[in-house]
Amino acid sequence: MLETILVAVDASTQHAAILDQAAELAIATGAKVHVATVADACCKTGLALNRSSLGVFHALGREVEDILRTACGRLSDKGITCQTHALSGTVPEQLALLASDVRADMIVVGHRHLTWMQRIFDKSVGHDLLDRAPCSVLVVTDGAAES
Repeated sequence: MLETILVAVDASTQHAAILDQAAELAIATGAKVHVATVADACCKTGLALNRSSLGVFHALGREVEDILRTACGRLSDKGITCQTHALSGTVPEQLALLASDVRADMIVVGHRHLTWMQRIFDKSVGHDLLDRAPCSVLVVTDGAAES
């Protein structure tokens, strides 16, 4: 039985499909919902930490706030309250740690449909998360492969 669902969202176009699937599960099971997004500045920017990159971190903070606000609004429209988590670090590691902390029964993530060339430089969060997660992982696809 699902008691706690952790939903991982980012700024991708898939966030609506991810949130809708998580909402269906939460409504059907009465599970509590936690929504998380992870700011991975090194992955996003490729920049070393220095004074000139502080603006990048402020922009990431605003992006994280916007993502969480939008996600909670979408869930609220479906009658679901959620707790939000703004995390920083590597995405699979942070999601697995949070899943343990909140005792999640399932983590809901999206699938980005990367090409083999894109995967060389941008590793699959879902794949890495499967190796780390303390619970089941549901990978949601919106059905539209990116080209």
